[in-house]
Amino acid sequence: AYRRVRTAAFMGKKLMNLPNNISHLCQISLSKFNNQYRMLLPEKMPGSNFIASLHLDPLTQIDPNEIYPVRAATSHPIEENFRVQLFEQLLNTDQHL
Repeated sequence: AYRRVRTAAFMGKKLMNLPNNISHLCQISLSKFNNQYRMLLPEKMPGSNFIASLHLDPLTQIDPNEIYPVRAATSHPIEENFRVQLFEQLLNTDQHL
């Protein structure tokens, strides 16, 4: 399961065609992702389609017969980073838990 999700996130990052200074998905704000990228990503994508058009990383093995959950796997680290930052802000207020 981990390999499949990690590979799907890699595929999403490649499909987003991010600037070179963005090395991790969590560097993208949730609002920017929602406004500029979310709808560009397919919900699911066969590995064979990705390999035929974009695969450039020799370290990531993509199974051509697998269907990858690209949008969900790509959005997860971005959304999780947003939640962690929000939680940290709450902890730093006088009204924290």
